[in-house]
Amino acid sequence: MSRRALVAFLEDYTARFDQLDQLLRDDDVLRLTFEKDVAPGPEKGYEQVCRFLDLEPKEVSVRYGRTNPAPLREVITNVDDVRAALRGT
Repeated sequence: MSRRALVAFLEDYTARFDQLDQLLRDDDVLRLTFEKDVAPGPEKGYEQVCRFLDLEPKEVSVRYGRTNPAPLREVITNVDDVRAALRGT
């Protein structure tokens, strides 16, 4: 995949979410993000979904851990290349 293909994909991805936001603007919507709602503890995201659906949360336990427990800076070996490819996007 070329750099331009990646940038075009990300632009299209963002545009589709903007379109979805427009379509759902008058609806009651739950918005979760991994960083804010799942990474700190998946139970938090689960509880938010239950409240949104007006369901009583049950006691849960997380059986699985993160696939990449290290920060991306420690996992990606060519950070400068990635940064350069995404600069200005």
